[in-house]
Amino acid sequence: MGFQHGDIKLENMVVGHNDSGQLYLIDFGLTTNYLDNQGVLIDKKQLNRFSGNFLFSSLNSCRGFNKGRRDDIESAFYILIYLLNGKTLPWSNFD
Repeated sequence: MGFQHGDIKLENMVVGHNDSGQLYLIDFGLTTNYLDNQGVLIDKKQLNRFSGNFLFSSLNSCRGFNKGRRDDIESAFYILIYLLNGKTLPWSNFD
């Protein structure tokens, strides 16, 4: 569809009411295009700003780059690791 969610986190995932096997993404406030008007991937560029959830953000996002498809996938994997590792990630306890 040419869009990436940009804020993949547990709070933005809900299970279907009638079908508990269905997972829905909500809160599309940080959604952006990853394709330009001609359908070509938008180049990676330095934005020097962060948006999203730090705990599940991709490395590119933490480094201030624009987000793409791989960033949503990376965030989804961090969530899986978080859930399988007792709700903790190596970077969870920064003070």
